[in-house]
Amino acid sequence: MTMPDDSTRSCATLAEWRAAHDLGGYAMSKIEMSKEIQFLERELAYSVIPHLEPARHSSFAGMPWDKLARKLVQEDDGCQKGKRVEENSVKWEFEPNVVWYSNETTFERVKLIARGDYDGDGWEDLIAMSSGGYTQGSGRFYSVRMFSCRESGRVINTSSRLVLGLPSKAQSALHRSRLASSCGLPEDTEILLKGSLQTYERPFDIEMRIRLKDGFVTGSYEYAHIGKPIPVEGTLGTDAQLALAEFALGDQPNGVFSLNWSVDARKLELSGLWHESLEGQRVRLEGSLPSPAEAGR
Repeated sequence: MTMPDDSTRSCATLAEWRAAHDLGGYAMSKIEMSKEIQFLERELAYSVIPHLEPARHSSFAGMPWDKLARKLVQEDDGCQKGKRVEENSVKWEFEPNVVWYSNETTFERVKLIARGDYDGDGWEDLIAMSSGGYTQGSGRFYSVRMFSCRESGRVINTSSRLVLGLPSKAQSALHRSRLASSCGLPEDTEILLKGSLQTYERPFDIEMRIRLKDGFVTGSYEYAHIGKPIPVEGTLGTDAQLALAEFALGDQPNGVFSLNWSVDARKLELSGLWHESLEGQRVRLEGSLPSPAEAGR
């Protein structure tokens, strides 16, 4: 690991790597990055697997791996201006619990680490490790992921629900309790939010309607001048995160809202980015929360 003072530190255990990482250390070269993924993968496994429970429900059970694996790769979700990007030289490779995807410019490898009910909602979750980059350059990315699929049948990225860093059973139980109560936000009632989305051309007024249950979020949003609702589904997460996938083109995500939420005087405020590619567009939304007497109607 390269440290902030430009010195290097050799890490042979997960504890040594985490200590260096917490001090600002990072993997600089492609070789170091390829080795670091082993530590990322092990931290994910050690943080999650001890807290998995048998799932009472599963939308993943019985799904052939070559069909399920395609839903875990995000490099093929690319869209531009509301249309799916048609990539050249697309190639898929399937191994037991591993899928490889590549096109002319990018590649991605996803490895399934574990299956089970992680967040206590009764539904099976998939825990995975993703790595990828550019086929013609040195850029690389690595990410830990969790995927859920509930009543709607849509596979959504619920990675923001993960707690890494080897949480204790007590910490995991507290996290599950917060998710089960939707972090104190009203459940089973529609919340109307109004605001703006800054597109490439100009800002648009938008309205979003959402419902929360067990920390999961369902609903839709629409541009005020169009009036056609676009389905969204996602989750609350740690550190006041709210992640929503947009499903304007079927059951494959075409856009993502990466937001943070806050409450002030019974007003819910959302702010962050919407993106369908690497570049994000600024989003701000706010709306009144229902009173306790109104919640659940």
